[in-house]
Amino acid sequence: MNELWEKLGNGEIGKPIIHQVFDFKDVAKAHIEMDKGTHIGKVMLDFTLLNQ
Repeated sequence: MNELWEKLGNGEIGKPIIHQVFDFKDVAKAHIEMDKGTHIGKVMLDFTLLNQ
């Protein structure tokens, strides 16, 4: 684990590219976006509203 933090710190591992973030309730829309196969980067789900 220390090796991972070291590589992140010295720039050997870059930050992920985020294509789009969907609210968890829009998980179907996120799947549709992924199924297109045209995205570059991560399609992510936001769970912050789930606990409210």
